[in-house]
Amino acid sequence: MRQRQRANHHQRSAGGTGPYKSLKIVEVRTGAVVPDAQRAAFREKPEHRLYNTGSFARGDDFTLQCTFTEYDPGSQLGRLFFGVTNADSEANVIVQCNYLAPDGKSLSKVEFTSRLTGGVLVLGGSAETVLDKAADKIRDFTASNFGSGI
Repeated sequence: MRQRQRANHHQRSAGGTGPYKSLKIVEVRTGAVVPDAQRAAFREKPEHRLYNTGSFARGDDFTLQCTFTEYDPGSQLGRLFFGVTNADSEANVIVQCNYLAPDGKSLSKVEFTSRLTGGVLVLGGSAETVLDKAADKIRDFTASNFGSGI
């Protein structure tokens, strides 16, 4: 058995007009129920990927609002033993991102989806893997559409 990961993003409106120099990242705590530990771990991922890599400084040129619309960690044990044959084992996350101008007008709204099915070779995979993949997609989209690229 092998691991299958899929991370997609679906843009719902026009992209940014960057390049912007600074960014504020906020979480909207509505939508899917996500345990505090995973919520905190995820919050650090886009921040690290966008601020610490030099893509953006912390600031108010535009705002990235992130909302979990779906979160299902699935069963790591199920991914290990049943792999792709057991849909209940699949880890899945959907994060809706709303990019806002300083005046509050929406620049773009995008959904990022990441899914993990299992297999023995990855020891079932951690649900944190889907959060990592979603954060990577958010970073890539944000940097290429609102910054000077990555």
